[in-house]
Amino acid sequence: MDEAVLALRNLSRQCSDSSATEALTKHLFAILGGSEGKLTIIAQKMSVLSGIGSLSHHGVSGPSGQVLNGCVAELFIPFLQQEVHEGTLVHAVSVLALWCNRFTTEVPKKLTDWFKKVFSLKTSTSAVRHAYLQCMLASFRGKLPPPLKRWLSTLPTGSLFGFTY
Repeated sequence: MDEAVLALRNLSRQCSDSSATEALTKHLFAILGGSEGKLTIIAQKMSVLSGIGSLSHHGVSGPSGQVLNGCVAELFIPFLQQEVHEGTLVHAVSVLALWCNRFTTEVPKKLTDWFKKVFSLKTSTSAVRHAYLQCMLASFRGKLPPPLKRWLSTLPTGSLFGFTY
């Protein structure tokens, strides 16, 4: 499967058509959702997620690139809402971070709202919370907007990483 992921990355680098990249990404998300049969083996989900990550190396630039990156980032939310396996969640969030790292202007509101919810989910283990924090850093380039800073400051520091004082 590594060859397929590499092939997708090489294809993506040569593609500057946002609609083609979006269509291929949506197709991979459909596969992830079971359109071609339920993915029961974790390695299958990981490979499809890696393929989605490879597509983040696209050649779409300017406003079209921002729209594409935001659209794909929002496609992750339904998957992240239903996934329960910690390793798959961590990998999915790290793949999401690849797309978020491409934001050029602003982070989509749906994604910002999702970031506010993730720390209170039952599936948010220390590793998952860490992945989300890394994703937030990629999204905001290390400069969190004031509303998110205020929200993060309301959380007990220990709750972010599972530590108790």
